[in-house]
Amino acid sequence: MDKIKEIVFLNNLYQNYITSDDSEYLKFMRRAVMEKCLEWIKPNGRAMELGCEIGYMTELISPNVKQLDTIEGSALFIAQAAKRNLKNVVFYNLLFEDIKGENLYDYIFASHVIEHVENPGQVLRLMHKALKPGGMIFITVPNAYAASRQLALSMGLLTDLFELTPNDIRGGHRRVYSQHEIVNATSDAGFQVMEASGLLFKPFADFQMDELIDLGLLTEQHLNGLLKLGKIYSELCGAIFVVGRK
Repeated sequence: MDKIKEIVFLNNLYQNYITSDDSEYLKFMRRAVMEKCLEWIKPNGRAMELGCEIGYMTELISPNVKQLDTIEGSALFIAQAAKRNLKNVVFYNLLFEDIKGENLYDYIFASHVIEHVENPGQVLRLMHKALKPGGMIFITVPNAYAASRQLALSMGLLTDLFELTPNDIRGGHRRVYSQHEIVNATSDAGFQVMEASGLLFKPFADFQMDELIDLGLLTEQHLNGLLKLGKIYSELCGAIFVVGRK
C-alpha cells in the first residue's frame, strides 16, 4: 500500500463526506449500532475505535468504556472530533495498517470502516492481535443485498448489486458486502463469529431516507419499525452487523 496516497485519499474524502451532522438517518443508524454493541459490552473496558468521522460515534462509545483510543488516518477528521472534548478519548493520527501492539483491548469498534480499507484481511488480522483474549470486535458494513440496492437494480440504476453507487464512491467505499463475505472475512482473521445480523430494513437510498425524515414523512416510529422488520428480513437490511470474539 502507498501510505502517502492513502492519506491523500482520506483527506480528500473530508471535503465531500456526508457526516453525521448532515444526516439524521446516519445519526439514527449510529445509535442503532451502539445499542447492538451494548448487548455485549461490560463496564470499564479499554476500547479502540477505527475511524472517527466528526466524532458522533466516538461520543456514543465514550461513556460506555473506561478508555477509548480512536485511530483515524485523516488529521482533518480528528480536528473536528476532538472539539467534543471527550475526557477518556485519545486520538491517534494513524492508518489502520500501522496499528501496533497485542492483547491491549477489550473491545474494538469498526463501524462502517472495513469497506473503506485497501486490504480488509490485513486490518482484521491486526485487530485480532490488538484484542485481549476474549475481547470482541464490532463490525458494521454496507449490505450489497439491501432492499434499496435491489430496487436500484430493478430500475436499471445498477447493473450489479455489488456495483458501487455514486454515494458509495463519494463516501470512499471500495466495496460492499454480503453477509456471507463479511462473516468469512471475520472468521478468516481468527475471530469466532458470535453474531451476524441485518440492521434496519432499508427500502430507499440514504439521501431519500434523509429527505423523508426532513419532510416529517419518516418518523422515529417508522425507523424503529424498520429496525424490527430488519430482524425478520435480515438479508434486505441496509447494514450487516457482526460480532467477533478472540
